Amino acid sequence: TLQMRRFIGGLLLRRSHFSSKTAGMSHARQMIKKQKLITHNTAKGVTGFTLNDVFPLWKDDELQKIAAGHKRLSSFRTDLNGLANVLDVLGDVDIGLIDKTYVMTYQAQRREEQYKAVSINTDTRKFKALMNWCFDNRLIDRTLKFRSLKEYKTKTEVPTLEEVVKILEELPFKLRVLMRLMIETGLRKSEAHHLRWEQIDLEHKRIEVRETIAFAPKGEDSVRLVSIGEGLKADLVQLRQEEPEESDWVFPSVRDPSKPMDNCRKALQSAIVRSGVRRFGKPMKFTPKYARKAFSSYQWINGTPLELIKKMMGHSPNSRVTVDSYIHMPDGMMAEKIIEVPL
Repeated sequence: TLQMRRFIGGLLLRRSHFSSKTAGMSHARQMIKKQKLITHNTAKGVTGFTLNDVFPLWKDDELQKIAAGHKRLSSFRTDLNGLANVLDVLGDVDIGLIDKTYVMTYQAQRREEQYKAVSINTDTRKFKALMNWCFDNRLIDRTLKFRSLKEYKTKTEVPTLEEVVKILEELPFKLRVLMRLMIETGLRKSEAHHLRWEQIDLEHKRIEVRETIAFAPKGEDSVRLVSIGEGLKADLVQLRQEEPEESDWVFPSVRDPSKPMDNCRKALQSAIVRSGVRRFGKPMKFTPKYARKAFSSYQWINGTPLELIKKMMGHSPNSRVTVDSYIHMPDGMMAEKIIEVPL
């Protein structure tokens, strides 16, 4: 259609770089020919609905899932971030015409913009979920199939315990207790931020991770008892004395004590800079999420059985994610195992 030709031509001329206008128009004509073939093969696959048209309907369904307790708000926010990038490029395309060619066009554009494969794959997974929703609601007659980009594992930095002490000493007391809690117990960031005083048994030095009025665990294996040490117990006692009595949250928001803390990533990064803990001449990368990885790594180094580490972290006994994503060796340990040839 004329509208589709204008879209493809405009997309290519706006987003790509060609040696000349003639080369750009030639590329656009090739894409139009491919689009004609797609339209022919889909046998009148045009639905009259674009991605921008169906997105609000999908969004309403997802909000209902959240309200019913079938989906986490944090997951929904991640979906929105990924889909925003996709809609910016393909929002005006009819959903009946979308196939792997469009996905590859999107992948190529994002690669040209220097985005990493993991970010592009996250976007396309959210895109596929939206198209599956269209299929489930009988708006299209086939699911979307495509190849994801190959991802390479990134290096996760795990500080030594001595470096952890340097970092924590640079944090305000409340944030210091929060990070110590996550490093010593392996609680997820959401579990720590939504922790209520009613879940803490200081007498027996344990924390109960469970469903509360404002929080739902990630899965059934996430419901667990977590033990704490004497030092963390003393910090929690002091924190309880300093925090406002009207707040039920262990780590309430500074702006509104009736709500839990949202994020402390910037404060942690500033503390790392002040601590002088560095890697390759730059401040070490260590985020609140890495605290959980530090916990599992330290437990593994100390000889804790893998089955017990999984239980403490709230992972399924059959889960592979503990080994694949959470256990990392600190750089200092590897340096101690250097082999030197005795010449």
